[in-house]
Amino acid sequence: FRPEEVVHFRWWAAGSGRRAASSLEALRTTLMTEDATQRMTIASFENGARPEGAFSVDGVLKPEEMERARAVLQQTYGGVDNAFKLAVLDHGAKWISMSHTLVDSELINLRKLTREEVAAAYNIPPPVIGILDRATFSNISEQHLMEYMDTIQPWTTMIEEDLAVQLIDLEPTMAGQYAEFDFNAVLAGDPVRRIEVLTKAIGGPFMTANEGRATQNLPPLPDTQAERLAPPANASVKGDGSGGNG
Repeated sequence: FRPEEVVHFRWWAAGSGRRAASSLEALRTTLMTEDATQRMTIASFENGARPEGAFSVDGVLKPEEMERARAVLQQTYGGVDNAFKLAVLDHGAKWISMSHTLVDSELINLRKLTREEVAAAYNIPPPVIGILDRATFSNISEQHLMEYMDTIQPWTTMIEEDLAVQLIDLEPTMAGQYAEFDFNAVLAGDPVRRIEVLTKAIGGPFMTANEGRATQNLPPLPDTQAERLAPPANASVKGDGSGGNG
């Protein structure tokens, strides 16, 4: 494709370069740490024995004897299904514990920190991605709205403006058209707030009663008043004798 055939969505970035750095670049180390913790957790279950450590025997084992002993021990005690089995040792073998558990590594807290860092990089409220440590019913509701206002809306505004500048304004046949994201569905899960918003919109010179009913998939009213906008409270209709300011 030629450059003029492609719509390029340009996000703001610091510096004078033409190429913006991805948010993933700032999370390079964080994601590497997350990958390492996951692989360590998997390895601890697949290869770990309980207790963790080394077997010590008297004398010197030949390489083939060592490999055979390693295979037998791994088959008997290694893996999740063999965890906590009772170890039976012979020929003077001893178990030397040198365990370093996942608790010692604080993998749980480390993974929680990773999620918080990713959320911060993308400006996502923590409860939206399931971090509920300091969440309450009231602040979850507010942070759900913050997700649309502070996280999603800047991106949708950027997309709307780029479509207008690069696509619509340059095409005469698209004059009068515009791109807009509709977030009315955000209020669908909050019927009380949705009704409050519609009541305020219909009760003024913004939306007719039938337009408000259409947003709720309700049939229009046959009354002609349902197709009229309500005048502002400080305005008078000509000839009504109210004497208000027009």
